[in-house]
Amino acid sequence: MSKTVPVGTLATSAATRDSLPSNVATLLQNYPSLVTLPVAWADQDAYNHVNNAIIIRYFESGRLAYFHHVAAHVGGSAEDFMAGKGVSVVLKRISFNYKAPITFPDTVTVGVRVDPKSIKSDRFNHECIIVSHKYGAIVGEGTCTLVAYDHDTKRKALFTDEFL
Repeated sequence: MSKTVPVGTLATSAATRDSLPSNVATLLQNYPSLVTLPVAWADQDAYNHVNNAIIIRYFESGRLAYFHHVAAHVGGSAEDFMAGKGVSVVLKRISFNYKAPITFPDTVTVGVRVDPKSIKSDRFNHECIIVSHKYGAIVGEGTCTLVAYDHDTKRKALFTDEFL
């Protein structure tokens, strides 16, 4: 079933989930935020697989889709959060474990969730997996630590109760 997404917007996670091959959807069932990305020829390096810097960009796209979905669901201050106003997040740390190479042509879906054990008043971790449609397998997984940051005062901050 094909879904059309207007230019300049992201599909909802539900629409993305509905469009996935069943084997890919199964691997992503515990990840509430999803974004599907095409693998471009230019994403590959001299070793004929997607370069590590591009993998981190896929992870970034997944994180931003997560916040976009939260903002669309919550509205209000979440919209400011996406615009870098008031208290938002900055990336403190990122790690990624490669399980298999990604090669062109392929499509990948990035799943992102919050690790509930990581939630503190000033930080939390995102867990991410990248699933190859070509192989129907997880090709990598990672974690990033995001910390609260006040864009107006340019200082570390605490999350509001509304955010948490």
